[in-house]
Amino acid sequence: MTWLTGIVRALPPAAHAFVMATGVLSIGLSLIEQPALSVALWWVAGIAWVVLTLLLLARAVIYPRRVAEDLQVGSRAFGIFAVVVSTSVLGIRFAVAGHPLVAGIALAAALVLWLGLGYAVPWLVLQRSHPDGAVAPQQPPVVTTVDGTWFVWVVAAQSIAVLAAMLQPSGARFADVLAVIAVISWATGLGLYAVVGVLLILRVARFGISANALVPSFWVVMGALAISALAAGHVQLMAGGSPAAAATHGIAGGTAMILWGFATWLAPALLLLGAWRHLRRHVSARYNTQLWAMVFPMAVYSVASMTIGESEPVPGIGAWGAAAIWLALAAWTLVCLDFLMTRGWRPRGVERQGAAERP
Repeated sequence: MTWLTGIVRALPPAAHAFVMATGVLSIGLSLIEQPALSVALWWVAGIAWVVLTLLLLARAVIYPRRVAEDLQVGSRAFGIFAVVVSTSVLGIRFAVAGHPLVAGIALAAALVLWLGLGYAVPWLVLQRSHPDGAVAPQQPPVVTTVDGTWFVWVVAAQSIAVLAAMLQPSGARFADVLAVIAVISWATGLGLYAVVGVLLILRVARFGISANALVPSFWVVMGALAISALAAGHVQLMAGGSPAAAATHGIAGGTAMILWGFATWLAPALLLLGAWRHLRRHVSARYNTQLWAMVFPMAVYSVASMTIGESEPVPGIGAWGAAAIWLALAAWTLVCLDFLMTRGWRPRGVERQGAAERP
């Protein structure tokens, strides 16, 4: 097995989480007028998207059985929505830079992926545990696989809402369609958050959760709230000439503040859980793909804060978001260093037994 083949074989479905984190960080840095850093990260995210997409396609061709198995395990399957999010995030970055055509192409691609995966992945996960409507023997209940990765499903919907809402004011004859896409995606994301949140509570209440299971992907619980707030902020900023934009203008602003407040409340709790997990329970902090699921929420929270601070006359929110983007950049740098020091691209076959899969 060659080195490249080993990488393809071990590539996790959520490999595009790196692009998610890097792309949103680039957007945040552009909002605080740091063009050099922003453009550099934009290039990194774009190149990584191309490379990771080619690797995922190669994996689907060379190892179709492994891909099929991944899409039937809840703790791994929902990571594939990172492809949708990363595509939308790059589209948003192009929109910020004034390239609506490229952003529109990214929106179309993300929308097709979201619609296809949004129905297929939950069905495949349920079918593994409940084929023909019955409980499969020797299969754990599907609720035991619910973790932070499931919330990437929510993030995918909201990333499309953000991109569609950003393109709507300049969408000309497509403005009404873009407004409808933004509102439907935003509303769907809120509904999915409620569903996944209830499932997560059921898992914790019925089966408990260990320190090892409190993986960094649980930060996406907060990240999904933050991007939902960001989507609400952009829905509020849509041009009022569209019926969908006019109908949701008032409720979007208030909802953005509520979601942002909840995300703000969750962040310290997640920090404390992480400290307990690593300092008290001595769980290793070695690199794995899910660490990017911690960086992304930090970055998208800062972008949401700056966007809401622009649309709502609440003092301090925008400044807080501008400061938080530097914390997200620091976290991104630390995870990159962790990756380099632990040689995270080494194929799974040469890792010690039980180590987390790495991209």
